[in-house]
Order: sequence, then C-alpha cells, then structure tokens
Amino acid sequence: MLLALCVGLGYGAYWFVTKGVPQVYARVGSDIRQIATASTPLPYSKTAYSVLSSQIAAYLSSQAGQYSVAGTDLKTGASFGYDSAMDYSAAQTEALPITMALYNEIAAGLIKPTYIVRLTAADRQAGTGYIGGMPDGTPFTVAQLARAAIDQGDVVAQNMLVRALGAEQIDSFLVEMGSTATMQQPFLLSAQDLNLSLAYLYTMDQAHPRALAPLMTDLRMAPHEDRLSAGLPAGTQIEHVAGDWPNEFHDAAIIWPYGRPIAVAICSDGVTNQAADHVEAHVAAMIAAFAQTGFVPAH
Repeated sequence: MLLALCVGLGYGAYWFVTKGVPQVYARVGSDIRQIATASTPLPYSKTAYSVLSSQIAAYLSSQAGQYSVAGTDLKTGASFGYDSAMDYSAAQTEALPITMALYNEIAAGLIKPTYIVRLTAADRQAGTGYIGGMPDGTPFTVAQLARAAIDQGDVVAQNMLVRALGAEQIDSFLVEMGSTATMQQPFLLSAQDLNLSLAYLYTMDQAHPRALAPLMTDLRMAPHEDRLSAGLPAGTQIEHVAGDWPNEFHDAAIIWPYGRPIAVAICSDGVTNQAADHVEAHVAAMIAAFAQTGFVPAH
C-alpha cells in the first residue's frame, strides 16, 4: 500500500510539473494579456491621440522658444495638441481663412472665380509677393489673387481680397466656422484657430469638390520642402499654408501620411527659421509614425 501511495504521489508530482505548471502559466499569461489588452487604447481613438499629445508636449517643452500645436484626425474627429490656444501674429497664414471665405462665396454662387479686382495704392504693403510691384489699376481675378496669397504669401493679394469680399463678410464666415479670430488689426491666430480652419476646409472640399478644387490645388502647390513636409514620408500629400514673422514661423496643413487625412497647425515664437524647420519636421515625423498604426511607437 505504501508503495502504491508513493507511486501515486510520484505520478502526481510528475503530472504537475509537466502538465499542471504549463497550464497554470498559460492561464495566468492569458489573463495578463487580457488585462494588458484592455488597458491599451484603441488605435486612432481619443485616448490614443492623448498619448500622442503627451509625447508632443514632452518634446516641445524641451525646445528653446515657444511652440503650439493643434491637430485633428479628419476621419475620426479625435484631436491632439500642445498649448494650442496661444495667439501668434498670423503673418501669411492669414491667407487661409481669407481664401476659404472667398471659395465659400464661390461655392454658394455669390461670386465667380473670374471676378476682377484692380490694384489700388491703398492695397500696397511691404511684404512678400509680386503684386505690389505692378502698376495701379492692374486687373487680377479673385482666383489669381487667392493663388498668389497661398503660393507666394502675397500680402497685397490678401489686402485686395479683403477689400473685394469685405472684412465684415470674412468675419461672418469665421463666426460660422466657429472661430473666435477676426479681421481686426493686429490680426492674430492660434494653432487652434488654424486647425479649426483646416478641418472646416476639409468639410467644404468634401461637400463642394468641384468649386474647391482650385483652392486645394493652390494649397498642394505651395512650397513645402521644409517645415512639416520635411518630416513626412516621401510622396506624402500635403495641402498647406506657411507664415513667417520676425522670430515666428508657422505651418498649417492637411497632411495625408499613409493615406490618413490629418489637420495639423504648428506655430512658433522666439526661434530661428532653422530651429523651427527642425522642430516642425520632427513633430510631423511623430504624427506620421502614429498615423501608420494608430499607436505611439515604443521607445
């Protein structure tokens, strides 16, 4: 009997080691994996984007100068950002809401792209662009002015569009869009304002693709070798407007990393152009890496 008991205990021990322990380990491992999976945010969710926001904040807070970021996943509506409500000089990014107001009127049939505006002395202002060098009375279509404002940051073209549309009409459009910005001087915009414009632009383009096509083409054709574009995978579509002011460098874009449409605006102050280019490219690379999987890459 004692021999049988010993044999039984020995077999039980053998089974526990060879079968029982692995089964218990597998069950515990499965439970741990379930808990880990449950605590991992879904891809492209608000929680996942909040992790991206934390990563961007950690990076930007370590940089010299002031930076602000505001972004929106245009598929899900989830947002991300860092210090997004701070105001900056709009510089040439003022062209975005102005040209959007114009194409909103075009889409509604209230003005034609061929409508002529003639240059006046009151339109002239020192700054980028070529239109200010033309004689008074030179005619331009509103579509030509929009292209100059977006592609060349032409401040005189912006002034002519504001005169043609009326500052009050542009302000009404901004209110309709949900923005708190106005055409009152000094014209200020936050990354949040610019991101709101980009998200609204995407909606406008979805609703009126034919009417918006020239504006979207202008935004794609705007120079984009640096800033956000420099951090994106080669060939990534980008529709953007950039703005420069003394020690301030901004970029506002709809980017399409891995085919995912994301609106993102980044503004800076107290930095050099070279530093802004580097930082904005790095932020774009972070967003692109997130866009590929919906998760912040592990370090």
